[in-house]
Formats: sequence, C-alpha cells, structure tokens
Amino acid sequence: WRVDVDLNGDLDDSALLESHDEVGLVGVDSEVTFNNGVEGGAVLNPVKFEALVVEDDAVNQRGNPYAYELQPFPRGIARHAEAWCQDDVWVTRYHGNEPGVPSYWTDPTAYLLGTSANPAGIFNGESIQSEDVVVWYRSPIHHSPHDEDQSPADTGNTYSGLTLTHWTGFDLVPQNVFNFNPLGAPDRSQCP
Repeated sequence: WRVDVDLNGDLDDSALLESHDEVGLVGVDSEVTFNNGVEGGAVLNPVKFEALVVEDDAVNQRGNPYAYELQPFPRGIARHAEAWCQDDVWVTRYHGNEPGVPSYWTDPTAYLLGTSANPAGIFNGESIQSEDVVVWYRSPIHHSPHDEDQSPADTGNTYSGLTLTHWTGFDLVPQNVFNFNPLGAPDRSQCP
C-alpha cells in the first residue's frame, strides 16, 4: 500500500514509531522518531502493538499535533528473500519525479528501495522530519488452495477456478485531528 498522508497540507509531516510495552502489570506507551528521522523501513512488532504515526507540526485547539496512526492487522508475517519483504513499513520523502506504484507489477526495489542507478525511495536516506512523507505498508496474505477454488468442471484437481476474496490491510486512525469525538458522545452525567 502507498499512503500519502498530507496533514494540514503536504509539508511539515514527520514519522514516529509508537509502541506499547507490558512491564509487570503496567503498560508503558512510547513514541520514538522513525528510523532516526531519515528514510527507511521497520518491522512492526505485534506483541508491542507497534504502529506508524504520521504527525504534523501544526497543533489542534488543545495544543496536540495532528496525526494519523497506521495500525496493521496482519494475519501472518511473510519474510521472502527479496529485500523489500524484510520490513513491514517504510517511510520515504515525497518527490514528484520519483516513481509511485506502477499500473503493472514492477519489482518494488525500483521504486521503494532504489539503487545507485535509480536513486529513488529509501536509497537517498533523506530526512523525513517536517517534510512531505509517503508511507509504504506491506500487508501479507496467505492462501492455501482448497476445493472452493475449483470450477465445477474441474474434475482433475488443477484448481482452475477462482480464488475467493481475501481481505488484508490496515486502519488509519486519527489522532488529535478532532478536538472531541466527532460522532458525539453521551454527557458525562450519563456515564457511570
């Protein structure tokens, strides 16, 4: 997935890695600058509820920065041999001349990792602090062939039918974008 989160305009966004650690009976939440403030990738640890946060320099009426949190919901973790399969999320600095996701399959090394011949993606190692950033999220899915994939005419077990739909992705959750619950909430007197 390519997610270009432009909060309060396309500039002044930074990436953070949010984490939750259980220390005894106490949960400790933390946010650290993603990849020391430069383009790169990271593995999101589901045990620590890790998520990527894109935060703007601007603040809301309560003085908190506008942000969106990318919360993954993977069914599994795929780590294939390709370099771009080793991380779950990447953050790059947006450049209009760098390729985005092509309309046909292209090796993500070309537009995500970059090379000396094609210095795009994270290859540049540019700052992602207070910049226009792009988030790249890899959400793996696994399918084991089964009878429901077969056409009724497929009597030779060649699995020549259609695979049923699988869903994968992430939630993009607002943080401090609204000054209060935009859906409304009961009055405090109604809450026990």
